[in-house]
Amino acid sequence: MSPPSPLPRSIERRSFLARFAPAAPGQQLAVDAFAGFAAGVELAVVAAYDSLLDRVGDEVAPLLETYRAHHREHAELLAELAGDSAPQDPDPAVVGSLAPRIADLSGQADSLVLARELEDRMAATYAHALTRLEDRGAAGEVATVLAAEAAHAATLGDVLEEGLDAGFPDGAFQTTDLTRGFDPAAVPPG
Repeated sequence: MSPPSPLPRSIERRSFLARFAPAAPGQQLAVDAFAGFAAGVELAVVAAYDSLLDRVGDEVAPLLETYRAHHREHAELLAELAGDSAPQDPDPAVVGSLAPRIADLSGQADSLVLARELEDRMAATYAHALTRLEDRGAAGEVATVLAAEAAHAATLGDVLEEGLDAGFPDGAFQTTDLTRGFDPAAVPPG
C-alpha cells in the first residue's frame, strides 16, 4: 500500500495527472502541427485586436495594444515551434468566424467582452494542448503562453467588473475540454 498523498485528491487528479499522464493513443498532437495552427489563431487574434482598438477609448486602448503585442510574440514563438508549418497569415476560418461578431460590436464594453472571450478561448486551447502535446519540452513553452492568456482574461474581467467567478466558468480547476477553445482537430494531419 502506498502512503497517502499530501495533496487533496482533486488537485492530484486534475492538475498533476493532466500534466504528467500521457494522452490516450491517437489523441496526441504533433508539436509542429499544433504550433502552426495556434500561430495562425494568434495572428487572427492580433487582427481582431486591430479592429477592437478602433472601438475603445483612450483609457483602455493601451491595455489592448499591449495584449495585441503579446499575441504577436506568441505567434512568433509558436512559429518557431512549427518550423516549416508556420503560417504567414491569420487563420482564415478564425478571422471569418470573428468578422460578423466584430461588425456587430456597439462600443467599448462589447469590445472588451469580446477581447475577454478571445483570451478565455485561447487559454482553453492551450490548456487542452498541454494534455495532448507529444513533446513535454514544447508543452513547457505552451504553458508560458497559457499563463499570459489567462492573465489577459482575468485583467479584462476586472476592467469589465465581472468578478472573479466570470474568469473561472468551470470552477477553480479549468477543464481541458475544447467547448470554449479553438479546436486543434482543425490541424491537418502531419
